Amino acid sequence: MEEELGLAGAADDTETEIVHVFCEMELLDGKQTLAAFVPLLFKVCNNPGLYSNPDLSAAASPALGKFCMISATFCDSQPHLLFTMLEKSPLPIVWSNLMVATGDLAICFPNLVDPWTPHVSAYLRDSAQPVWKTAGLVMTHLILKDMVKVKGQVSEMAVLLIDPEPQIAALAKTFFNKLSHEGNRIYNLLPDIISHLSGPEPGMEEVPFHTIMKQHLSYTKDKHPKPGGKAVSAVPHSLN
Repeated sequence: MEEELGLAGAADDTETEIVHVFCEMELLDGKQTLAAFVPLLFKVCNNPGLYSNPDLSAAASPALGKFCMISATFCDSQPHLLFTMLEKSPLPIVWSNLMVATGDLAICFPNLVDPWTPHVSAYLRDSAQPVWKTAGLVMTHLILKDMVKVKGQVSEMAVLLIDPEPQIAALAKTFFNKLSHEGNRIYNLLPDIISHLSGPEPGMEEVPFHTIMKQHLSYTKDKHPKPGGKAVSAVPHSLN
């Protein structure tokens, strides 16, 4: 009957709002069981020297991320702790857990997390392969869903096209293949990619630079027609 009267959507919206208010106002206050774990969680996360057991640290890092997902108010009060752990923890598993948590939070609370996303893209340059792979997966997910600003992050992803680890290079190639199907996004990002790759950081040599640019320019080939109607290749002869 609700569907026939066109009220089903309104009922769903009301339910969603009730759940939202409960999460924001009640779930983490002192009267709820879940709130009893918050002081313990803060104690472990704020004292990595005292609580240095790797298994405990590996459990505490995603727990902090999951608590942040409950409430925007709670999330807004904790990004410094989350990203301090991301920066200072010596354990790759903690880095990976917190990067995944950051990706989830960027979807739930994009305005709160957006200023911190460069911390995740910085790990695209990390030497630890599991961390590198997790950072690449998270940034791929966020960029393709338009959840983060893409300029600097896309430049970091471009470097992964020549990574010696086949899985990481394949991940980067898959990312750009998907991005190439979204209009002229790669073409519009080329100036930033070229500027980044040809600058002092990452200090790239000529041969790998040409390899990356060939891959990128192939995505823009035959997409920009001449006034007469025929397509013009965007690949310079010097890179063919």
